[in-house]
Amino acid sequence: MGLDLLTQLGLTIHQATGKVFAVEHGPVTTQLCVLPAIKGYQHKIVFKADAIPVRHKLRRPPVSVREVSTELQNLVEQGVIEHIDASEWVSPVVISHKKCGKIQLCVDLRGPNSQLVLEVHPLPMTAELHTKLHGVVFSQIDLKSAYHKLVFEKASHPITAFITHKGLFQFKKVPFGLASAAAAFQKLVDRLLAGIPGCQHYLDDIVCTGWTQKEHDECLRLVMKRLSDAQVTVNVEKSVFSKRERLISVGTEHREREFLHSILTSGLSWMHRLLPTLRN
Repeated sequence: MGLDLLTQLGLTIHQATGKVFAVEHGPVTTQLCVLPAIKGYQHKIVFKADAIPVRHKLRRPPVSVREVSTELQNLVEQGVIEHIDASEWVSPVVISHKKCGKIQLCVDLRGPNSQLVLEVHPLPMTAELHTKLHGVVFSQIDLKSAYHKLVFEKASHPITAFITHKGLFQFKKVPFGLASAAAAFQKLVDRLLAGIPGCQHYLDDIVCTGWTQKEHDECLRLVMKRLSDAQVTVNVEKSVFSKRERLISVGTEHREREFLHSILTSGLSWMHRLLPTLRN
């Protein structure tokens, strides 16, 4: 099973970019640098009437300047950020390390965040997801560079400006850490996956389920088709396809995703124990 199942369903995932293709069309063979934007959405920042721009000074990174320069160049090439000369808003950079050892460049957006009018859209509750996830065959899909696939309205770009040793940059795509991003992304994926039986998601974690292999495969096929149509990319390394056992590695990195870890390690195991009784 796994990636072979996608081929059987007429789909394949480009290993470098995570883009979903129909097998008959075939994936491109060269690595794409620019992250394709999710179709049909443009994010807009709305400020409170009394908002005042906040400017911070440069913070020296706790890692080598060369590492930061490389990451900045990667984000420029991917179309996520761009160099600018001036902005009323200037936020500092925060550097963290991924599990693989590479650095992750984040921006401390507490200044702008404190003055935003936040978009209101509910994130699903754990109990709600417990009642909706049913089945014995499961796939978990992790979306790649989720927020960086959301296009910013051009007028909102300067609000995300940040200072580095190489000068000022601003985001062209939605940055991680923006207070309005989570609700906007949840609403977008809600609409994208609406009406697919056996499918639930929390932000960029999607679960496909089915009581039979056929039910599961149909759910997975529909989900991957809609992701492909919207140019949503998939993180193959963090995704798991067609499993009949508990998934234990989902959502352990971020507290807001712990619902998946809870459901897939306790909720679904409870369903497995109950299944014989239900069938009788």
